[in-house]
Amino acid sequence: MNDVDEKALQILRKYNVTRPEDTLQADFIYAKDKGLMFDKENIDHDEAVRACFEIFSGCRKEHVTNLFLASLSTNRLDYRSGLAAYAIMQTFPHHQFDMLDGHYCKLCSYPKQRVVDLSALNNLRFFCGGLFSGSPAEISFFLLQHQKLSDVYPNTLDFEIFGNILQTIRRAEQLTTISTLQKQLKRILSFKATKEQIKVLLETLGYCGVLQTPSHQGLLHRYVNISLAPRKTRSSDWKYPVDFWTGKDGVNRDNFMYWFGHYKELKQQIN
Repeated sequence: MNDVDEKALQILRKYNVTRPEDTLQADFIYAKDKGLMFDKENIDHDEAVRACFEIFSGCRKEHVTNLFLASLSTNRLDYRSGLAAYAIMQTFPHHQFDMLDGHYCKLCSYPKQRVVDLSALNNLRFFCGGLFSGSPAEISFFLLQHQKLSDVYPNTLDFEIFGNILQTIRRAEQLTTISTLQKQLKRILSFKATKEQIKVLLETLGYCGVLQTPSHQGLLHRYVNISLAPRKTRSSDWKYPVDFWTGKDGVNRDNFMYWFGHYKELKQQIN
């Protein structure tokens, strides 16, 4: 079952990572009992990487994409969040801590150890629908929580919304930027999403390589540390590689087929 306790969800929604003390202890205990909030954990780099691969080995791509699509009509952003973590794991390197400057791993930017606020990560899952840093602690948590969700096959409206998203992308003029595309997707009437949620969705499609450029590709075939990846401009707040996408790049057909080609309801959208 994928039911969520509404009271616990509202407690999680109001959680402020910069002022965790603002959450009453009784509320924290309640939300924790319902599986939505967690004690902070001191997570070691090598343990986090090991957990990524152990959990990833138990994930199914179809389960991840089913829930991603099912999120579009339900606005269950926790359904949507698993795809970003799963996409990064396609090429995430199995490695031990390799020091960059005495503090951070030069491969993934995670420190030797870090106290991780798992409640803050769960807030990202439920209210943004995607990753923040792509760290191994974040990836392993997202995948673990995603595994707990029952499979939900997308309905007709989910396919209609995703089809409209794809058509908007494919019809974009050559010089359309990702920020302009974000505004265009906001106009899809059946797609109830905030500007920030659309941004995170587009970034996820970037990780998948569905939205990429010849010079800046997604993570399906080559790992890129998204925390250290280049940006199109110094002031850009878009994640790699979708930051570099423009309308002329369209939808990468091969990568789309890898992720969504098994849905007969979507095949006409890419042919």
